[in-house]
Parts: sequence; C-alpha cells; structure tokens
Amino acid sequence: MKIRTLAIVSCAAIGAVANASVDMDHIDVQGGTLGSMPVFGVMQIMSDVPFSGTVIDDFYATGNIVDSVSVAFEITGVLDVSKIRGYQISFWSSVADPAGSGFALNGNTVAQAYRTTAVINPLGGTSAVNPAYVATFNNLNLNLGTTGHYWIGVAVDADFQDIGQTFILENSLPYVLGAWTQNDAVGIDPTNSFTLGTAVRLKNNAAYEVSTTCVPEPGTLAAIGLGIVGLISRRRSYVSSVLPQQSHRLGQSPGPFAFLGERLG
Repeated sequence: MKIRTLAIVSCAAIGAVANASVDMDHIDVQGGTLGSMPVFGVMQIMSDVPFSGTVIDDFYATGNIVDSVSVAFEITGVLDVSKIRGYQISFWSSVADPAGSGFALNGNTVAQAYRTTAVINPLGGTSAVNPAYVATFNNLNLNLGTTGHYWIGVAVDADFQDIGQTFILENSLPYVLGAWTQNDAVGIDPTNSFTLGTAVRLKNNAAYEVSTTCVPEPGTLAAIGLGIVGLISRRRSYVSSVLPQQSHRLGQSPGPFAFLGERLG
C-alpha cells in the first residue's frame, strides 16, 4: 500500500510539469471592463526623462515556475517596437520590496527577467483613451522557489521621445481570476520623480495575466525514487524471510515457484 501511494504521488508530481495553471487574469475584457488607469499607471523605464515606474498587483502562485506573463497597456505615441529596448518583468514576495527596486526595477526580487522581444497584439473592446495592446512573454521559466503570494510588475524600456508614455490598463471588475486581494494595485516610483512617494496605492486591478507550473525540485524526485526503491527492497526481504518458513511448516522446501504458488493459493 505504501509503495502504491508513493508511486501515485510521484506520477502526480511529474504529470504536473506539463499542465500550466493560469493563476491571475485581469486581461479578460469581460464585456469591456478594461480601461485607462485614472491615476499613475506608468509602466516604463525612460532614460531621456529620466523616469522609471511600474504598477504592481498580487496573486497566488499555484506553481513554483512562471511560464508566461501578459500585460495590457495603452501608449500615448506610436507603437514602434524598433524603439523599444526591452521589457522588465519582476516578481516580489512583499508589497514593500518594489519601492526599493531601483531605476531598473529589478531589485529585491525573488525572480526577474529582461526580455528584448515580446509578442504584441492590438487589444479591442476596451475603454482606454489611447490605442491598447497586449504584450505576452512566453517560456520565461522563472523560478519563484515555492508556491505562495507574490507581486508582479512589468515595464517597457523605451524613451519618451520615441514612443511617448506607456500606461498599464485596469480591470474594473473586483477580479477576473486569481487576484490575491481585489483592488489593491500599487504604483511604484523608486526615485520618487512624481513626488507622490515611492509607492502609490491605486485601489484597482492591474491588467496582468500570469501562468505557472508546479515543477518538483530534482532533490524531491530523487527522495521519492529512493523511498520507492527502499520499500521494494523491504518487501523483497520480507518475502525472502517469510516464504521459506511457510514452506518448511508444510514439510517441503521452497521451490523456484514458491512465490507464485502463494499468490495463486
């Protein structure tokens, strides 16, 4: 029974690797509930101004590996991807950590990535003031370490003179899927350029989507494997010690098919 139980756990753990879970979705339009952020909303690293900021929101990660992230945003200028240097994607374990993340918005993180490309598509059905888009980052493979409560922030790295300003959209529903706490997005301005503070409570839902996968650590799988081997070895030792005694009690020596005979009997 113990061997069967461990085998089931092991298969479940390995099988989970192939099944990504959408842990947060504030992008689903849901009948036009996506619109412009009324306050702050800037998600951009601008070297020419200079200014850097993002909007963070929290979710519960059911997996320890981040597979993909999407963000819905609007842009005041013309979207020219050739003018975008890259995209900063950051995860923090506390709402207080992003305020000290620095100009690059990658400090105090539990996981972060800088991508030079993204899959960007126009987004219709919103009430955004400016043209809206969705940027998606696949195959991130960012290790959060464990499941739990996290905060995400994304920023476009591009100058104001090249594309204008980039603002994340908000979803007016309390939450679509996976929000840890509804209406608790926070604007992050590490250098306090707006003189509003390094963290500005926005009381809305930032338009992110996050998918994670539960991938067992190699040590965990090794421990499960050793446990199974140990139990099998113990079972074999038990059979080897008990069957000869049973056979001798019957007045016969155990033959080569003694174990099969016991099962059939």
